[in-house]
Amino acid sequence: MSAKTASMDDLLVFKSENENPSDQGLPWKILVVDDDEQVHKVTSLALSDIRILDRPLHFIHAYSAAEARSMLEQESDIAVILLDVVMEYDNSGLELAKTIRTEMQLDAPRIILRTGQPGYAPELEVIQNYDINDYRMKSELTRTRLITALTTAVRSYQQVHKIKRGEVGMRTIIEATNHIFNTRDHEYYSADIIKYTAKLLNINSPHGLVVIEMRSLGNGGNYRHMYVSGATGKYSQSLNASINDIPQAAVKEEIEHCIDQQSTLFSPNSVAVFFENDGKRGCLFLDTSGPIDQVARSLIEVFAVSIGVGFNNINLITQLNQYAYFDQLSRLPNRTQFLLEVNRLGSEHSNYMLGVLDIDNFSAVNNALGHKNGDLLIQAIADRLANSLPGDLLIARIGGDTFGLLGPADMMNPDDLLRPFDRPFVIKNTPFPIGATLGLAPVEPMHAQSFSVLKNADMAMKMAKHTTGISFMYYSEDMARAAEQRLEITKDLHPALARNEFEVYYQPQVDLTTNKLTGVESLVRWIKSDGTIIRPDHFIPVAESTGVIIDIGKQVFRKSCRQAREWREKGMLNFKIAINVSVRQFSDPDFVPSLKQILREEEVESSYFELEITESTLMNEVESTIKLLEELNDVGFAISIDDFGTGYSSLNYLLRLPIQRLKVDRSFVMNVEHDEKARTISGLIVSMANNLGIMTIAEGIETEGQLEFIRNLGCKDAQGFYYSKPVNCTEFEKWYKEFKKQGEKHEG
Repeated sequence: MSAKTASMDDLLVFKSENENPSDQGLPWKILVVDDDEQVHKVTSLALSDIRILDRPLHFIHAYSAAEARSMLEQESDIAVILLDVVMEYDNSGLELAKTIRTEMQLDAPRIILRTGQPGYAPELEVIQNYDINDYRMKSELTRTRLITALTTAVRSYQQVHKIKRGEVGMRTIIEATNHIFNTRDHEYYSADIIKYTAKLLNINSPHGLVVIEMRSLGNGGNYRHMYVSGATGKYSQSLNASINDIPQAAVKEEIEHCIDQQSTLFSPNSVAVFFENDGKRGCLFLDTSGPIDQVARSLIEVFAVSIGVGFNNINLITQLNQYAYFDQLSRLPNRTQFLLEVNRLGSEHSNYMLGVLDIDNFSAVNNALGHKNGDLLIQAIADRLANSLPGDLLIARIGGDTFGLLGPADMMNPDDLLRPFDRPFVIKNTPFPIGATLGLAPVEPMHAQSFSVLKNADMAMKMAKHTTGISFMYYSEDMARAAEQRLEITKDLHPALARNEFEVYYQPQVDLTTNKLTGVESLVRWIKSDGTIIRPDHFIPVAESTGVIIDIGKQVFRKSCRQAREWREKGMLNFKIAINVSVRQFSDPDFVPSLKQILREEEVESSYFELEITESTLMNEVESTIKLLEELNDVGFAISIDDFGTGYSSLNYLLRLPIQRLKVDRSFVMNVEHDEKARTISGLIVSMANNLGIMTIAEGIETEGQLEFIRNLGCKDAQGFYYSKPVNCTEFEKWYKEFKKQGEKHEG
């Protein structure tokens, strides 16, 4: 027997009866490196049932330095290396130690050098420089001493391993934090934090969930909803579901307990990581293959802080995104998002159509209802559009009372798009019939310039607004030319004022009972110096939008005053002159003072005049409107509501308005011969006015049938082409003389 073999005899021992073979703790890996097979057998037998720190041992055997290196490359988590100094050559063990530490960069495994041949002691430099845990003669290593040496080495390995794991874990946390802080989406964020938590625990195929708690106050209580924002592995089917829909009841309970306790919970086969920031809470649940040690727990606790901060960043980014791209009132995409989608979809698809849908008379409704109820109406319209129109259409709120629509041309049928307005909208148990006007324009796929397309659709919508009886229009090149014309009109308005190109025409108003002239309506006409006539429906909206209508209105009133003075001097002024007042004029602070000044300068009494103000104008700022009308009454003007029945006046306000006459709108009068609805509305207006002691006049009378119907309703006065079209003062005087002559003949 060799000296090396003989020295192993002392290691031969029997198994202790006190050891517990049923303990299933993970074993410590011990690499035995020796060229003597007997050493391997004796070492394994002597330590076969030994437990160190309550874990068994697992032996890996190598018979040369080269084989040992191969084992170290294949096996992970080797705790201790029992390394023979003398193998292939005298210092091969020492060379291997050097290789392990410097070349292989393995700092954690503890090395115990053993030699059976005195005189082959390791060099002091090797022990100092390559982190040798112990050096023993094999003859010294009795079983007890070997156990002691291994225990010391394992403890040392455990500490080094914790440090190493902590370093690796912190690097993982830093990497994860840098990554998740750049994530902009809840779902991607949730998937990332599952991935990196699994990486901290060395789990390759994670099965995990991320649950977010949403809280809101409602119905007097604190309501919470928990939903799954991330899910991997066997839990994938629960993504975006409510926590109540998670099929694994135990998992659901663990997550709820984690959030309620506001702490991370470690279980034998799972972990529930609690995170929060800025009052928002969540839980990351992950399956584990066993209990989590203290190092991993500490790393997870550190990572939970980063998860919470990143979660808050996601919420902040989401909120900013909501404000930037979504309308907060309607919860629909806003104008910015809509234009981005027009560009994107227009460049990707052909045959797309864009629509601009504007609510009719919304400003009047908003002022009549109050802004709070007006907001409720916008929300109701948005909800009905979203629920009624096909899901493939993009719906956005692009203005106060304007919605954008985008989709394939075959789905953009105007009748279908306007159908949601067939039924009234109910606000606080009160139904409101609301109309809308639609403009449509094609999206050119080759050059989808969103702003241009939107401008075209908006142009079509406005054209439809100004066309009686039309609720929608498609954009055409003619509209572009009309826009150019509008631009020309805008440019020429002020010079036209200076050149005195605005003339006043007069249309008679006749008493239906006596058939006598009771008044005339002053109507402005633009006749350019070259004889070109600009239609009122072309220039008045432009003058209104630019504010020039204020100066035009003053000029019309001054010319009407001069005409009144002239007719008074001729002895023919036994009627009132009705003057139209625009919205811009009515809201001008100088409106009443300017009227008084013109009356003084032209030396005419206010009693000769009636001011016609549209219903929608009166419904703006009702309380201040009432005061202004009372002031006009005090000056001596009669007040008439023009276009009555087309707006949304509150009857309560109507009763309070100091008015003398209602004008039944031509849109009803022109249809009374064949439209039951028009007859009914006209009758209701006249009947209501008569009961309130307010006079009525119907405009747009063109036929005998219309005249008879209006007269039978009890309407006092009428005007329209049936009597005369609007004419200049010279033509009116001719008409007046002829009309008076006919009346005298009739009386005679």
